[in-house]
Amino acid sequence: MDISITLARIIGIALLLTGVTLFNGSYFGAVMYDFAHSMGLLWVTGFMTFVMGTVLVALHNRWCRNWRVIVTLLSWLMVIKGAVIMVIPQTMMTFYTRILSDHFLVFGGIYAVALGMTLLLLSSYARKRERELV
Repeated sequence: MDISITLARIIGIALLLTGVTLFNGSYFGAVMYDFAHSMGLLWVTGFMTFVMGTVLVALHNRWCRNWRVIVTLLSWLMVIKGAVIMVIPQTMMTFYTRILSDHFLVFGGIYAVALGMTLLLLSSYARKRERELV
C-alpha cells in the first residue's frame, strides 16, 4: 500500500477526532486553558509535534500536483508548529488564550472534520484505484 494512503488515513482519523472534540467547547476550553498555563506540558507537546512532523516529512516529502501534497503540507506545518512551540512558547500561549472563543472552536471543529473527511475520502478513492490497477 502506498504510504500516502496510509498517512492520509491516519491524519484523517486524527483530524476527525480532533474536530469532534472541538465541538465540546466547555471541555476543550478547559483543556486549552490548562495547556496554555503549563510551560512543561507546552514544551513536551512542542517537542513531540516537532519529532512527529519531522518523521512524517522524512517518510513523505512529495511535492506533486495531486491530493498527496496535502499530507506533505500538513507534515511541514507540524514541524513548524512544534519548533515555534519549543522556541517561542509565549507566542503560542498568547495564541491559545485568544482562540478559546466558542466561535473559533466551532469553526475549527468544522474545518478539522472537513479536512479529515476529505483525506479519508481521497485515500479511499486512491486505494480503490490502486486495487483496480493490480
